Amino acid sequence: MSASLRPETVTLAAIKFADGRIFTGVAHFEARDEAINCCRSRSIPLPLEIDEGFVTSHRRYLDRHAAVMLMGLEDYTMSSAQVEVSRRFAPATGVNM
Repeated sequence: MSASLRPETVTLAAIKFADGRIFTGVAHFEARDEAINCCRSRSIPLPLEIDEGFVTSHRRYLDRHAAVMLMGLEDYTMSSAQVEVSRRFAPATGVNM
């Protein structure tokens, strides 16, 4: 079954910079570490404002609210830990976009 025909699931915690760059990890702290390492290796400043969200099995970035809606959860304050225990969780490749 192709990826586009599979039900979309939340797969990884992510952070998104205003310029569109997305970094992923199993938890948000891992995504932040990836972003910090990327900025340091390129000698560029780390943006002050970032958005925390999640990446889906269809490689879409979702903010927390959209991820909650996709997973059918009622609590808007979803954390990366809840993604792991969700019945709709599916392992991902861990590839940063």
